[in-house]
Amino acid sequence: MAGLKIIVGSGTNQEKILVEWDKANQAKGLKPVDFQYYDDDSASTLALLSGRADASFGPNASGAYKQATAGEVKQIGSFPGGWPDTAQVAVTTKKGSGLAEAAEVAIDGLIKSGAYKQILDKWGLSEEGITDSRLNPPGLAG
Repeated sequence: MAGLKIIVGSGTNQEKILVEWDKANQAKGLKPVDFQYYDDDSASTLALLSGRADASFGPNASGAYKQATAGEVKQIGSFPGGWPDTAQVAVTTKKGSGLAEAAEVAIDGLIKSGAYKQILDKWGLSEEGITDSRLNPPGLAG
């Protein structure tokens, strides 16, 4: 990433990771990242495809979708959402609505039936799969 023009969403977890990574690289004497921000996905994709940006650093699912549907982009790696710690993506509901328990049962049903794996495989996300749904798992440290 050092010295490259990188597209990242402002205020995102990905920006936080990239800023920390850039600081570590600069401390080692490497060139800084040229952060690029776009208000919409079409503009950022156009910047990437036209060479105005070298790479995009965003959610894995978005990148996997673009790779699966566009054919002009390629994912070259992924980071855990809480880098350097592992983090999981969540389904959230209003407390006390009763939907959290129903979502947990539904997700576990998809996992048990194999449909969950089929969906992840179709979109190139199998490495992000979970073995069971958990209500209110522990969050990231700090």
